[in-house]
Amino acid sequence: MPFARVFRIALVVAVVACGSLVLAPSARSAEAPTPSWWDGDCDANHWNAQAGTQGWTGAGAHRLGASYLGVPVCGPRRSVDGAPDVQWSKQGWGHFEWECVELAMRFMNLVYGVKPYGANGNQVVSNYNASYGGGLVAISNGTTGVAPQPGDVMSFDNPNSAFGHAAVVTYAQVDANGNGKVALMSQNDTADGWRKLTVTAWQVQGFGKYTPTAWLHDPQGRGGTGVAAPSATPTSTSDSSSSMRVYLRNALTTGIADSSFKFGPAGAQLLACDWDGDGVDTPAWFLNGTWAIINKNVAGAEVWYTTFGRKGDVPVCGDWDGNGKDTIGVFRSGVFLLRNVNTGGSPDLQFAYGAPTDRPVVGDWNGDGIDTIGVFRGGAFFLRNSNSSGVAEYTFGYGDPGDQPLSGDWNGDGKDTIGIWRNGALYLANRNATGIADYVFGYGDPGDAALIGDWNNNGTDELGVVRAG
Repeated sequence: MPFARVFRIALVVAVVACGSLVLAPSARSAEAPTPSWWDGDCDANHWNAQAGTQGWTGAGAHRLGASYLGVPVCGPRRSVDGAPDVQWSKQGWGHFEWECVELAMRFMNLVYGVKPYGANGNQVVSNYNASYGGGLVAISNGTTGVAPQPGDVMSFDNPNSAFGHAAVVTYAQVDANGNGKVALMSQNDTADGWRKLTVTAWQVQGFGKYTPTAWLHDPQGRGGTGVAAPSATPTSTSDSSSSMRVYLRNALTTGIADSSFKFGPAGAQLLACDWDGDGVDTPAWFLNGTWAIINKNVAGAEVWYTTFGRKGDVPVCGDWDGNGKDTIGVFRSGVFLLRNVNTGGSPDLQFAYGAPTDRPVVGDWNGDGIDTIGVFRGGAFFLRNSNSSGVAEYTFGYGDPGDQPLSGDWNGDGKDTIGIWRNGALYLANRNATGIADYVFGYGDPGDAALIGDWNNNGTDELGVVRAG
């Protein structure tokens, strides 16, 4: 597996069940009216009475928090709270309060004038036809150039559920490469009715076992301009969308991982840095010029996207300006291109160093608070104390030509030193010189790639591995 070092280097290496072209931003829609069939907010008088006849003694019908264009998410939830299904009193096709399909049908009826029809969550898009009104169009997930827009209604499949899921898009931030995020209001799902999903190469990623298949869009622009989910809402991750799993350990010893989570699509290069200056290193992945960065070492952490570099580059990261925060960069055929902010744009530093086939390494070699560059070539390190072209300050042999180079502050002295990863074993040195390793231990499998960082803000770098599948 391809690999790169990661304290500053890259390596290549929910229970929800619901029964029975880039589009231009739309003009803001008016707030929808209260459903005419409701008796009380969230149909509380009707729902509470009917639920009581089924022996329900829990919370009455109420808003969970999420709302868009005046249409709220209601509960209690069947899948999580164990609440009974109560059929709404609206004439025509019946739907159960507070299943996910009820929210989708209520929203489409109040905002677009769609006549409710029969569908499970995974059928809301496929069962829609023009005779139900609204003038909506179906868009398949993954359609190049087309991202979801506020007001779109999305269906999800789940191999373990015949019902699937449905939700309403309330916000979308997707760049010209089809990368970004969307916010949803989702009923019979999260505690507050909000959910965030990532978008990668025009493909909306799922959550758990739920995979988005398609959405209904209103070409007339009645879907509004969007409302973001609260900043505290985590970005969900799909079991199927992430092909890489990270295993982090808080000590430089053999042992069991202290944390493990999926992060990164197949083919991505992973690296770890302190992106927000809190003293904790967290992963990012790089694929064909797209970066995805998280600031917490947990599943479902908020993901931030940017673009810098291109296919074939090797990503690196480090504190290039000494401000306490690490930022992105790439190594391209013997040239470093570095940014001082984690956004796309022209490189703040660009210079030649090393040969096209070298492997880059990054670290604070002299303890001045600024990370600088180096390369690994044929079992030798060439390290420099400034981010510029020139002669290496440190040149020495360490490891074999096929090893994977590493760097980190292994002993907490404020200086980064080198190491190598070989077939599931790490050989780390407390000096930038030829010699015997100060730490030798096994961790992970031979096919893994090493990931290095300070996972617990203790001032020393520890180990991790990235494993496909």
